[in-house]
Amino acid sequence: PQEWYRERAAEFLDFPGYRNGAMFVDLRREARRRGCRVVVTGEGGDQWLGGERPSYAEALHAGDGPGFLRLLATDARTGGPRRALSNAVRHGLLPVLSPGLGMALRRAARRARRRTEADGTCPWLSARMNSLLLERRQRKSSAARPCVAREGQRLQLEMLDDPFSAHVLEVNERLNASLGLESRSPYLSCAIVQLAFALPERLRRSGERNKLLHVTALEGLLPRLVLDRRSKAEFSPVVRPQLDALEDAFDRAIPEALREWVDPAGLQRLFRTYVEHPTKGGPVWSLSAVLGCSEVVRAAAAALRARDVK
Repeated sequence: PQEWYRERAAEFLDFPGYRNGAMFVDLRREARRRGCRVVVTGEGGDQWLGGERPSYAEALHAGDGPGFLRLLATDARTGGPRRALSNAVRHGLLPVLSPGLGMALRRAARRARRRTEADGTCPWLSARMNSLLLERRQRKSSAARPCVAREGQRLQLEMLDDPFSAHVLEVNERLNASLGLESRSPYLSCAIVQLAFALPERLRRSGERNKLLHVTALEGLLPRLVLDRRSKAEFSPVVRPQLDALEDAFDRAIPEALREWVDPAGLQRLFRTYVEHPTKGGPVWSLSAVLGCSEVVRAAAAALRARDVK
């Protein structure tokens, strides 16, 4: 419920998490009631067992033409020729070209698809926040590229320092601790991370089949339906009922609370996009993030008022 997120924001003065964060609270309460003291999580599975598409770039860097063609054929067989060609260009040719040229081509593609404004800004953020966003993107893009043995390791190095993943882990561990449970995440162990850095991407992904090595190891232990699955859980249906009830808040109260962060008209357009395309993932999570930030700002303001009264 909405009140649960407000209480979390007030207690910790921190982003309370996305709107699917409370899904397992009752289950974990019941586990604690039955005497459990430890929760073994799957955190890290996506990052270190899953693979990405840099296998194309790795094949090109190694001069492995036949390997590149095998990757292309597998992608075409499982995802179609158009997607295969897109993957080969995006994750093979562009990374091998100069970073500046690759970035310019990606910006041109985004403009052609009209995913963002032409200058790369976010239409529902304020001018000040967009300025900060562009500055940080520029800082990241101009940073020296790390020296790595293979292309996939660049993404893995980014994962090690990814602030979003770190915050998610902290929020989840805090939640478990508040229920009297200890979090343990085997997939985040040094051994698993070191193994991931040592494995070429082609051993972790083949076409549309992700976590290839992990899934192969579980052959005979899991049902065929699970082994052959190409998708994963999608949580937006849990979030939508909460957002649907807050249209007036997104129109008035939330822009007022975040007047230095968001553009009111842009936020209203974002909500209309969500209403018109409820199955489109981006607006759901953007609105959920704005909602969580507004709760933190309100909680911080209330804490300051309480301090001043004292």
